[in-house]
Amino acid sequence: MCILHTLISLALFFVAYTKDSLCIGLARVGREDQLVVSGTMQELLTVDFGGPLHSLVIAGHMHPLEEEYVSFFNVKNRSEEHTSELQSQSNLV
Repeated sequence: MCILHTLISLALFFVAYTKDSLCIGLARVGREDQLVVSGTMQELLTVDFGGPLHSLVIAGHMHPLEEEYVSFFNVKNRSEEHTSELQSQSNLV
């Protein structure tokens, strides 16, 4: 069972987050093939993050500028061309 499945299962008992909570998934940060994707926990289950290392950020209250930046990496915006552009931008962070 992956970490997201476990977190969604635990969300049934704790109200700190739900399957609809905004999260940011990261893989291989700092490498050329790093991946940054945002979306709900449920949406991130559809993303293949590839090999390790992985991190999951469960977002709390965010400033509007943070919300705007995170939206650039939203799973709903993903396409081959768009994804490669976003990944090159995320290397600047």
